[in-house]
Amino acid sequence: VPDVVTYNTLIYGFRRDGKMDDAIALFNEMQMEGIIPGRITYNTLIDGYCKAGNLKDALKLFEEMIKQGSSRDIFTYSALIHGLCKAGMIDEANHFLKEMQRKGYPVDAVVFTPLIQGLVKTGELDKASELIVEMVNSNCKPDAVTYTVLIDGLSKAGKVDKAERVFRAMLLKGLVVE
Repeated sequence: VPDVVTYNTLIYGFRRDGKMDDAIALFNEMQMEGIIPGRITYNTLIDGYCKAGNLKDALKLFEEMIKQGSSRDIFTYSALIHGLCKAGMIDEANHFLKEMQRKGYPVDAVVFTPLIQGLVKTGELDKASELIVEMVNSNCKPDAVTYTVLIDGLSKAGKVDKAERVFRAMLLKGLVVE
């Protein structure tokens, strides 16, 4: 008899291969068999939907996850933040960042950088700069990728002097781009 681990393994394989319909079919099957999906199940599906650009279903699963009492973790929030930023839904992504912080989850450059990238993409360079300051103030160190995203955006917007200042600050922190 398959258990949650078996179902999760198969769901992950389908998600990895971009076969979200098959993954959801297994998700539904496991529940019909009386097997309760856990955090890993939900995270796998949420991440798959986000990567496929299907944020409606990702957010629906997130809500279901809450209703079922399944715990969320940094992976849950990170997947949603990445997916929302990729879709240009920066305010919604920022909502999840704030929720992560309120709940005491560790927030690192991997979580912040897509938000900064989204702000740069939408031309909100001042907000992107402010977010780097917020990162530092919350004891989260921006990495070279984070700085490079901002430097690239500033340069493309013709703000080369500011881009150079950010670049120099990055070098002073001992960060280099490989």
